Formats: sequence, structure tokens, C-alpha cells
Amino acid sequence: MATGTGTQADPYVVTTWAELAQVFPTAGYIELGNDIQAPDNTANLSSGMATLKVLDGKGHSIFGLYTASIT
Repeated sequence: MATGTGTQADPYVVTTWAELAQVFPTAGYIELGNDIQAPDNTANLSSGMATLKVLDGKGHSIFGLYTASIT
């Protein structure tokens, strides 16, 4: 389970794709706790972009992630 509350002072820290997918739609602030590999059949995460304020990799990467263009 991701730690934190999703606020600027206490961002969610995620270490797996499942944790990221769980908190992404509602989190304002997210940090990566390690590199994350998105599954081959990755769902589009652009629906959470309206609430996401900061995604801080802290030196880590998300591999295989894509977003749809927003028009």
C-alpha cells in the first residue's frame, strides 16, 4: 500500500504499478519509491491529470507509461 496522504506536505510514495494506479485518480502529490514498470496492457491514466499536481520521480522512472493527448 502506498504511504502518505497525497498532500504536498505528505505525498503518496508508491513503489508498484498497482499502488500508482490506485492513488493516481485522486492524488495531488505522488513520489516514486523505486522504478516502476507499467504492464503491457497499461490503461490510459490521463483521466487523473485534472487532480495531479506533482509526480516527483525522486530519481526513479516509470517505464511503459503513456497518456492520450488531451484536446
